[in-house]
Amino acid sequence: MTDLVQVVYISRATFKAMPASGGVEPHVARILQQSRTNNPRLGLGGVLYYGEGCFFQCLEGEREVVDKMLAKLKGDDRHKDFKVVLQRNITERQFTDWSMKYIPTNATVKGLLARAGYDRFDPYQFDQKTIEDLLTTFRELRAQADRAIPSHAAQPEVRANESGAMPYVVAGVVVLACAVAVGWFVL
Repeated sequence: MTDLVQVVYISRATFKAMPASGGVEPHVARILQQSRTNNPRLGLGGVLYYGEGCFFQCLEGEREVVDKMLAKLKGDDRHKDFKVVLQRNITERQFTDWSMKYIPTNATVKGLLARAGYDRFDPYQFDQKTIEDLLTTFRELRAQADRAIPSHAAQPEVRANESGAMPYVVAGVVVLACAVAVGWFVL
């Protein structure tokens, strides 16, 4: 029997955000690129949301592997104010086939936060219900993206909508097989 855990942590980026290139902030894109090959090897998965200088990361995997990754993440100088906001045993992964999913800022998340009474993305202010609601929203966005992108498609076209944000149904939910074994964020 496996000892699976799900951990959600938050942190603040120490880098100055730059304009998004291809829908992903360049610093985050480099981390994602570096991570791409490591998560499958480690058996880690989850989802990452980056907004307003803050990271919200759900990480799932074997307890020992997750604990080692968290220790690495805590010591990385590309972020600060690292805080675990949810940690629980699970019997199955919620983000089953994602090595790591990157969720860009989108209207669905902004709407969820507005309904919860938040005027911006600041995970340090979120209550437990909002954290759970974000995880549910990320699973729903994934399901929408899976329906919108045929499994045989190589790479979805990335287009911006009129506000400059990537639409989550077409390609706004960027599927990247990502992770970090060496370095930072299991992004």
